Amino acid sequence: MRKNEVFTRGLARTVAERPPDETPLTALEAAFRATLAEHSPVVGFTGAQFARMVADSPTLTARLRELHDLREEALAAALADPAPGTAPAIAPRAAAALIAAGDRLLFRRIQELTLAGRTDDEIEATLTAEADHVFALLHAAATA
Repeated sequence: MRKNEVFTRGLARTVAERPPDETPLTALEAAFRATLAEHSPVVGFTGAQFARMVADSPTLTARLRELHDLREEALAAALADPAPGTAPAIAPRAAAALIAAGDRLLFRRIQELTLAGRTDDEIEATLTAEADHVFALLHAAATA
């Protein structure tokens, strides 16, 4: 699988491969926390030089936005598979949009802290607390 596909299909794969008794959001949260602890590029640990190159290039910034959009679309498709028949047709896309917004926010935050000169360990410590907040909001939205 190509690197772009690892990124764009990552959320969808997590949903598809989760245990049957685990909710999609719980699986996605666990996957985020694991990749955060690994300092994975998938969640935004790309290094200062690469982060600066993307931030300074409108073309690369647009491409990153496109990859995030593809990631959201793949997640929506994965969430549509097990959607109950009573859910509105828009439910999988709405859930994917909310989750993808949180995912993008956390990714951008890692990039921002990278560009501010923070170490990966410092970023992980900051993002652990910030992810708690973001996922609490997503869990609240899932029960609304």
